[in-house]
Amino acid sequence: MSIWFRSLRPAALGVLVLMAACDVLSSGGRGQVSLSFGSAGTTLRAASDVTVTNGSHTVALQSATVVLNNVELDHEGSASSANDDDEGKVEGERESEEISLSTISVDLKFDGSSETVVSVPVPAGRYKGLEATVVTVRVKGTYDGKAFDVTVPANTKIDAEFEKPLVVDAGQQLNITVKLNPQTWFARSDGTLIDPALLATNATLRAEVISRIRADFRAFEDDDRDGERD
Repeated sequence: MSIWFRSLRPAALGVLVLMAACDVLSSGGRGQVSLSFGSAGTTLRAASDVTVTNGSHTVALQSATVVLNNVELDHEGSASSANDDDEGKVEGERESEEISLSTISVDLKFDGSSETVVSVPVPAGRYKGLEATVVTVRVKGTYDGKAFDVTVPANTKIDAEFEKPLVVDAGQQLNITVKLNPQTWFARSDGTLIDPALLATNATLRAEVISRIRADFRAFEDDDRDGERD
């Protein structure tokens, strides 16, 4: 079963358009789950931008906007999404409950704080992780003092498993925080930096950065919204 919502940009949050069938809403208990996003990395807390330096090169990120869609909570014990047929399924096996949102645009805060971008009703149950499709990532800043404003068409799926299952009870309110660390996006393992301005034309570098962004997603229960795992 699926529940579908439309979410506007954070400035217009709260305007959610329910597009599910009525029988979904009336079946079983539901809790309320909110989704928050924040920046990671201790050095982000004292600055309004993100600066990474290696040798004579410096990347200074002034803003980062991540656009997502197809946001889902994976039900614990659900069949693999890679297997689309019914062969081998156990009778009565419960499929993943989906919470699919239309496009969510998240402007990451670099001061270490988090922002709640959406809150939706979720069927009671145990959930093992968060999935979403990263549509684009837009970064603005400077590389060695030269300004860049680049939008990277990612179109990649992320799968952030919870350290322990998220248990949603009927009538309960929970929050999931997603943490991202933009400091890691343009720094290679050997410490050398990627010039973000080159991403618009260099497919190899673009794939390298997309891979880092995909691996960067961390999701966990954070009911007090302090940016730390409960």
